[in-house]
Amino acid sequence: MKLRNKTVKISTVLKVGLLVLGLSACGGGGGGSTPADNTGDVAGGGTTTAAPITKSNYKTVAKFGYGLVGFSESVAQRSNVMSNPIGSSTTRSTIRGVTSDAATCKDGGSGSMVVKTAVENRVSNGDSYSGTFNHCRNNYPSQVGGYVLMDGKYVLTYSNVVGDYFFSDSGSMTIQGEYDTFTFGGKVSSNPAFDIVFDGTLTYELQKTATTHYVTMTADSFTFGSTHDGKSVTFAMTDIDIETIGSFADGTQTTTGRYDVDVTTNPNIFSGSFAITYNIQGLSDHENYSSGTMTIHDKHSAAIVTVTILSESLIEVALDENGDGTPEETNTFTTEELEG
Repeated sequence: MKLRNKTVKISTVLKVGLLVLGLSACGGGGGGSTPADNTGDVAGGGTTTAAPITKSNYKTVAKFGYGLVGFSESVAQRSNVMSNPIGSSTTRSTIRGVTSDAATCKDGGSGSMVVKTAVENRVSNGDSYSGTFNHCRNNYPSQVGGYVLMDGKYVLTYSNVVGDYFFSDSGSMTIQGEYDTFTFGGKVSSNPAFDIVFDGTLTYELQKTATTHYVTMTADSFTFGSTHDGKSVTFAMTDIDIETIGSFADGTQTTTGRYDVDVTTNPNIFSGSFAITYNIQGLSDHENYSSGTMTIHDKHSAAIVTVTILSESLIEVALDENGDGTPEETNTFTTEELEG
């Protein structure tokens, strides 16, 4: 994901967020038995129990690790953390106090947005920005087709404010984001419908200088999920600690950090529990990193998957099934192959 303030394409959100298209490709077509590349055994009632990483599924595991590289940036952008709350209100919140406005829901449902400010036209400690939505829907013009739909609620509370993050070249702040099944979804033209769901509490630390932008995200537990074309995937994440650093000068971006995650899908294509560590760098202008590694440790065995970014277009994936430091299998993929 780019650090610059550009509109994120829906295809990019899906790619970075969840790789549902890749999952459907891995799962193969039709059939009533366990899909290809499944990591778990299908038990009674159609549930999937987690199983170790093996030679039959480690490529799919690598897809998840690579696909969640931009997690901190994508969540921050999709959940309005990087937006200016003062400018979000239709009344521009030009006075101190609490401003509440009805959300725009032209084609069904309802919603409201509340901005609490202590100082005129700037973000201060204790300010908050919240949204509550009940099937709030807005259709695109007929020539474009599709719609945008929001549900659930979120509250962003600001603290540790230094300088003016939104209206100057430098500044920093801490934002606590509390999400109650906040769902952003929709459909564009003839593409399948999608939604992205956030649930839990995240703490963001944002810092900006004239040359660099920092996004740090921590959480004890957080759920990040999506549905696309009838296929869903859920990431139940714990012990999140991720930092993304971006250069305004050349667009390069570095992501480091870690988290534990339980991955489940419906239909039963994939299930597993991993500890993921990132240390990657690259050219965010092209949306693909160009160097670095990520390691994925299986929670049910000694298996380790190492993803090494060789260039903007080539990625090496290695499986060390018994954790002895010697890979049993290594493959090289293009970014398109690993993404889809």
